[in-house]
Amino acid sequence: MAHNFTFGIEEEYFLIDAETKRIAPYMPAEFLAAANLATDGHVCGEFLQSQIEVVTAPQTSLTGARAELRRLRQTVSAIGAEYGLSILAAGTHPTALWGDALQTPKDRYDLVMNDLQMIGQRNMLCGMHVHVELPDPDERVDVMM
Repeated sequence: MAHNFTFGIEEEYFLIDAETKRIAPYMPAEFLAAANLATDGHVCGEFLQSQIEVVTAPQTSLTGARAELRRLRQTVSAIGAEYGLSILAAGTHPTALWGDALQTPKDRYDLVMNDLQMIGQRNMLCGMHVHVELPDPDERVDVMM
């Protein structure tokens, strides 16, 4: 299969207090706005207010993706420092208490929380997603098999 596809990467991080390393109780709107401005809109809030996500532009090479992720991480980290915040790239926060986490107010997240109930309330997880676009529909089926 030729390498004629694009891909994008989404990474979620915990937003933590830079001093205590505990999850941030909420995401300051000013922080999110500054991060969005500095990254041309490649940052967004997540299911919990103590989470933030970066999203790369479509990529065609690992070198380009690596460089963009590094830039996004460094930018979000630097802006977070101005607000006493750090980012933690981990599947789960090692000491976070789910009862301290606040859901981000958003209709989509309200539906998820309603559907998942206790699982949603205790969702102290961050992930990384890679989205791949294959131009030929037949290749899409081959990749899934």
